[in-house]
Amino acid sequence: MRVYADRMSGLDVEGKVSEIDMSISDGVSALRERVHVGTDHLYLQGERLKLLRQELETFRRRHRLDRTAHQPTSVRHHIMRAVILLMLAAESIINGSFFMESNELGLIGGVFTACTIAAINIFFSFLFGRMTVQINHRNPFRKLAGLIIFLAFLVFAIGFNLFVAHFREVAGLVGWEAATRQAAGQFWADPLGLTIFNSWILVLVGFAFATVAWIEGYGWDDPYPGFGNVWRRWERSIADYAHEKEACWTSCATPRTTCSTPSRRRGRISPRGSGTTSRRPIIGIICGSPCRCSWSRPSRRPIP
Repeated sequence: MRVYADRMSGLDVEGKVSEIDMSISDGVSALRERVHVGTDHLYLQGERLKLLRQELETFRRRHRLDRTAHQPTSVRHHIMRAVILLMLAAESIINGSFFMESNELGLIGGVFTACTIAAINIFFSFLFGRMTVQINHRNPFRKLAGLIIFLAFLVFAIGFNLFVAHFREVAGLVGWEAATRQAAGQFWADPLGLTIFNSWILVLVGFAFATVAWIEGYGWDDPYPGFGNVWRRWERSIADYAHEKEACWTSCATPRTTCSTPSRRRGRISPRGSGTTSRRPIIGIICGSPCRCSWSRPSRRPIP
């Protein structure tokens, strides 16, 4: 009994309990601070999410849309970009083989001219495709504008490639300096008056690439104007809210662990029935009683 009493007197139970209480107090203070900061951030993200949700619902009611946004994935966007670049390269090579015959600089001059023509053809066709989606709008004036844009694309795709074919024919006869002026005159006088078979091949190739570029532009986003943009903003807000929630959980994990460990030790060291320290849960200390916080791990499900 004397040995047991000596050991108990050497434990310094009160000192250890005091040390543990200080550790708990420091951890609780740090956790309180992080909880307050995280709550403020989550509140701001939550309010933004609510506003964007209201904006989305208002847009769908106003335009009578009962579906989700049809928007290509990032993989499809990369594929579409690759297709456009391949078309640009292919049309440049094909046109370059035609233009190098009549260009004073040979292959280099022909390829440079072909690249310029292909870039104009594909870029404006893609732009026409992006603007043609106005034809799907509920507003009749915007529908009419979309129809006019589509007809303008047809005029551009056919007319531009016919003019390029006329330019190629004339450039082989009068040189490149006077070719543009003479080709414009022949084009306005007789657009279909091409005399060389390769010129028709040039027209068909250019029109085919213009059509594909128009299709890529039309399908770049949701076919209803503006719907894809509103939907993406709402989805990004959901992702931001979930990320902020996970960040708050991670930020609070360290002080929670620090507090819980000494708390368990205190239970083993303190004498039974000791009233020196309180046994209230850590969350109760932070939030008060009754506690209104739920410190379960945040769900990864999207916010509706």
